[in-house]
Amino acid sequence: MTKLTGTVARVVIAFAVALVAFTGGAAAVFAGPSVIAGWTGRVRVETLGDRDYRTYEPAHRAARTSLVLDLHGTHENGFLEESFTRFDRQADRLGWVVAYPDGVDGGWEPFGCCHRAGVDDVAFISALIDHFRATDGIDAVYVMGSSRGAMMAYRLACELSSRITAVAAVEGNMADANANVDGVQCPLAHSVSVLAIHGTADSAVPIKGGGRFAPFVDVVGKWRRLDGCAPAGVVRAGGTDMTWSCSAGTQVRSIVVPGGGHSWPGAPLANLPWTAAGSLDASRIIADFFAAR
Repeated sequence: MTKLTGTVARVVIAFAVALVAFTGGAAAVFAGPSVIAGWTGRVRVETLGDRDYRTYEPAHRAARTSLVLDLHGTHENGFLEESFTRFDRQADRLGWVVAYPDGVDGGWEPFGCCHRAGVDDVAFISALIDHFRATDGIDAVYVMGSSRGAMMAYRLACELSSRITAVAAVEGNMADANANVDGVQCPLAHSVSVLAIHGTADSAVPIKGGGRFAPFVDVVGKWRRLDGCAPAGVVRAGGTDMTWSCSAGTQVRSIVVPGGGHSWPGAPLANLPWTAAGSLDASRIIADFFAAR
């Protein structure tokens, strides 16, 4: 067994981060900005409506500050997502603000599943964007997520395309209730750049599809059509990393992680360091993808 998966991995990592925070010293290097920010007050927990969200404020903000919304997986929360993706490091590097909102009862409402009476995740995220624009002088907005959070990122790209510049989805999917990607209605007001990352050994959301999930290649193909991409893409890493140039200067990029399971590539403890999933820093790749838009 080469990795922990899903919620178990996130809980283990969160425990490790908490242990590091308690022991302190040089071990803080392992956890990175998240722990240090807890001491300096650069992480704040606030409420919008009936939802909590964590915000990481970098020590030095860029002249034009962007906002990244990082959406957690099923039965998790913003703290676990922050510990798992460690996107605070990228926020420090770029001078951006990153927020980790909580879903209702640990979940989100992507296409095809999980809709609950009285819950409107799209309206909540839209209101959160409004809040950050008003209080933090935010310029561009990007959305990323893992598992169901990645699925929600796809929905937000469709329904808030005029407000979101790019999304990144790790171990996610986009399909209707019948696992049909073409059954998803996505009338874009503006083209949105998309980065999709998926492991070949993901048993929770199989890369070849199955159950209520569409094949990964179909999801990427849907976005290539939506964004009006060129037929031929740039191929890297022996075909596991492909990029297509699309309309209005956008891009669609797909990265397939050989042997990667339902885990965040590059997350500590979740993947063995000598594996493809352990050596790929998904958070940095996503940050660079966003920064280039």
